[in-house]
Amino acid sequence: MIQFFASEIRGNQWKTNSLHYFAEAAKELNFTKTAKRLFISQQNLSHHIARLEEYFEVQLFERKPWLALTYAGEVLLAYAEWPLMYLNRDWKIINLIAFLGVINSNL
Repeated sequence: MIQFFASEIRGNQWKTNSLHYFAEAAKELNFTKTAKRLFISQQNLSHHIARLEEYFEVQLFERKPWLALTYAGEVLLAYAEWPLMYLNRDWKIINLIAFLGVINSNL
């Protein structure tokens, strides 16, 4: 399943963002606070969650009487954090390489 996410995420930026937003909302279990912390609107956060639910054809959150992860949401959270961690690491490496390239070209 991790390989599936890694290949899917690289080709689809919206899924990368949506998985990141989902993981943050899943940890906080409060869309309003999560949206404020991520500097996006609550409507935008809800839209990303809805797109993931549509894509995977599962409900990720129980919304009443309070926000809670479904079993599918718990599974997605467990598997979503690995590729996000690797993508974050890869972006840091790419930025470092670009920075070093700029330094070398100025020498």
